[in-house]
This record gives sequence, C-alpha cells and structure tokens, in this order.
Amino acid sequence: MNGLTIKNGKLTQYQGQDEIVVISDNVTSIGKNSFKGNKYVKKVVLPEGITAIYDYAFQGCENLEELNLPTTLQTIGDGAFRNCEKLTTLCLPDSVTSIGDFAFYKCASPHDENGFIIAKNIIYGYYGTKTEIEIPSGVTEIAQQAFCGNEDITSVTISNSVVKIGVSAFHGCKELQYIELNNGLEVIGGNAFYACKIKSITMPKSVTKIGQGAFAECRSLENADIRSDYLDLDDYVFSNCINLKTIVLPDTIIAIPKNTFSGCKKLF
Repeated sequence: MNGLTIKNGKLTQYQGQDEIVVISDNVTSIGKNSFKGNKYVKKVVLPEGITAIYDYAFQGCENLEELNLPTTLQTIGDGAFRNCEKLTTLCLPDSVTSIGDFAFYKCASPHDENGFIIAKNIIYGYYGTKTEIEIPSGVTEIAQQAFCGNEDITSVTISNSVVKIGVSAFHGCKELQYIELNNGLEVIGGNAFYACKIKSITMPKSVTKIGQGAFAECRSLENADIRSDYLDLDDYVFSNCINLKTIVLPDTIIAIPKNTFSGCKKLF
C-alpha cells in the first residue's frame, strides 16, 4: 500500500490518503506519530501479532471511525488515540498491560458502560456523564491523570480495593467537593487532588504515603484528619489551602517537611 514505511517490523510512517488502511502481517508495532494528524483515514485494520502502539500514533486522526485492537497488543503509548473524536469502535483486549497518559483523550472509545477505561484492574480514564463517581470494586489503582481536568465531577467514592491514587489523578477537577477514601488505600500521588474544591478530607489509617502537593491549592479545604499508623509526607502537600483551619496528624509522625502548610494563613 502506498504511503506506508515499515522498518524491521515497525510501521514508522503513513503518508497516504486512503480511507481504509490494511496493515500487513509482518508488522509487530505501530511507531510514534506514524498516523498523526492524518485527515483521510477512516478505517485501519491491524493484524494479530502487533504488541505495541506507540506514543501519538493516531493522534489527531479526526476522521478515524474504526480500528481493531488485536489480542496480542500489550502497550498503548501516551496520546495514542488523542483527539480521535469519531473513533467509537475500540475494545480493549485482555492482553493490554500498559496504557499511557491521555491515550484516549477526547476519544469516544474504549470505555465500559459506566464510562471507565479499565485494564488489569487499573483505571486509566473516565468518559461517562455522571457527576457523582464510585470507583468500582476490584480496581486496585487510579492511574496518573486518569480524571485530570474533569470539571463535571462533584464527588468521588474510592472503593476499598484501591491501593494507589496516581500522580495528578484528579488534578484540576474544579467542582470536586467530596472525596471518600476507604480503608486499604496506601499511596496518594503528588498533585493528586490539586486545585479541587473539597472542604474536608479524612485519611484512612492505611495511607502511608502522600506525595508532593497532593492537596495544594485546595482553597475551599477547611479540615484535614490524618490518622495513619505510619506516614511519609512530602513537601507542599497542603500549600495554599488558604481556608484550612484544623489539621489532625498522627502521633507517630517525626517531622513535617518544608512548606507542607505554606500559605495556610488560618492554620497559624
């Protein structure tokens, strides 16, 4: 097929104008930026044997409507299908073990009936319409930036199967007012709830690590209750929480890192 460049089993570039592109059986991966910005392609047929779709491979393919993910696929890179707004047919195979940041940003697939993109018990994104979210039982991790920038969510209940909330998972969720963190959660990543609208937060005893700036710029936050048996607290966790009035810390905490409460004028 004209326009395809393949090197050592990797499709490195497509510059054609065909609406339907069929990839040959000797291809084992789709390279970075290979279809990026193509305005002609509507359907891509991928062969079994492909194990990776790399960063931004199909980003901005504004007319792409149909593409199959083979059962051999393991890795989907950052922004791989970003801004493919007409792509509605994707189904994640069980073979997928890694999904990059914003892989399906502004892409109609491949979320489940509740709007979640889940692979190997990790939530990578949410494209549902509900404003009150309950993380499904069985999910063990909320990936980095999974809900980042969602301005519709008002509340989140984290199920007790979740062990980790990734970096910037809810960063910039400006209307997020209520968070329920259930026992079992161990790690809250840096900037996880940066600039959210929450007024109160209670940590379960199971939390052992809170990353840098996890609740920074939460300017509506008034109360924080942290009663972990063991806690590793990073810098700037509550910086610029200008309405924070009360904080309960565990007796076992040895030191409070630099700038943890910088800008918390009502706390002192």
